[in-house]
Amino acid sequence: MRKLASIQRIWKIEPIDGADKIELAFVLGWQCVVNKGQFNPMDSAVYFEIDSFLPIRPEYEFLRSSSYRKTDVMGEGFRLRTMKFRGQTSQGLLLPISEFEELPDDIELGTDVTDVLGVRKWEVEERITTGGTMIGTLPYDVPHTDETRVQAEPELIQEFDGIRYYISTKMDGSSHSVSIDENGFHVTGHNYEYKDDGLSPFYEFIKSRDVEKKMREYMSNHSISLLTIQGELCAPGIQQNRLKLTKPEWYVFTVREDGKRVGLNRMLDICSELGLETVPIEEIDTGASIDLGTFDKDLSIFQMKLDYYKDIDAMLKKLGVTEDLDCSKVTDNDKNNIRNFVNSILYGSRLFFREATETATHGLFSIANLKIMIWINRRLDGSYDVSDFFEDHPVVFFDTKDKEKIILFQFLIISF
Repeated sequence: MRKLASIQRIWKIEPIDGADKIELAFVLGWQCVVNKGQFNPMDSAVYFEIDSFLPIRPEYEFLRSSSYRKTDVMGEGFRLRTMKFRGQTSQGLLLPISEFEELPDDIELGTDVTDVLGVRKWEVEERITTGGTMIGTLPYDVPHTDETRVQAEPELIQEFDGIRYYISTKMDGSSHSVSIDENGFHVTGHNYEYKDDGLSPFYEFIKSRDVEKKMREYMSNHSISLLTIQGELCAPGIQQNRLKLTKPEWYVFTVREDGKRVGLNRMLDICSELGLETVPIEEIDTGASIDLGTFDKDLSIFQMKLDYYKDIDAMLKKLGVTEDLDCSKVTDNDKNNIRNFVNSILYGSRLFFREATETATHGLFSIANLKIMIWINRRLDGSYDVSDFFEDHPVVFFDTKDKEKIILFQFLIISF
């Protein structure tokens, strides 16, 4: 049975940069933010794990503003979850043994005090949703998948200058994760864990691919105790199915081993071994050198690149372009425009023409050595179509009446 509260030894204390009132204490394989000077290395303390639900009592009142919960199932109490203080993750709670009268000073290390202190595991009442039956919040190793948009914080580009990177495609689907920890196998959506009761389409998908068995075999072969895989589920009926899929597919974008996110090559290796698809990788900063020893592991990247070049060719042909694209003249701005036009013309993403206010207008669009002339026709209902200038046939159509379809890309058309 899981020890939600137990007596453990603090084996290390570390300062937190810029913090004069708090510091880090390390216990078992976790780290907790504690008050500065509260503990010393090798002290014993009461450690409360993540997902513990603490009863209402004076010792926990300092948690009220951040952790108080009241539900029909659990009643009142304080729910412990992973939190961040001054940029540092706090995984649980440490309190001195002396704060609890029911605990003797000479209590043995490792003693389970869950029942003595009235601690319970946090549970969410089961609720039926379109994603399945929710049985709890996200397990401790499954982070929320919200990523910062670089458009919202452009200063990050300068901060990351000189750091190696890779660029992957943001798939339009639904975020789902699978994880195996000491408490078992977990299948989640964006915010909640789902029950294996036949009502979760993603759980059924995972079972059909035998993902749990493959993950357990991988963990055993590589001596891993904690494995989490996160990806985007794309399928008919999800986000307008922009990929035009006829059956569900799950595109992995993050893998975590023993609590740490792995790099690109490791993620590709793991997905290859487990038979999982990854999100398309559009660009990789390879640095100044190439490790020929790992070249064979990255063949999938070159296949993705080749497919993307085929998409570019198909896009240009739809626009009536017969001249070849000179890749040596492609600028960074051209790369963005090419990607956006490919996504729009081949996969139905939005274009916004700032000067397309009249019934019909034409403009010149430049990419590297190519000059592409197009028509933009504004219909009576407010929708648009983009047409080949010379053949005068629509290549992409946008219905602006559906407010759920958000405009994704902005282009400035230079009118004659």
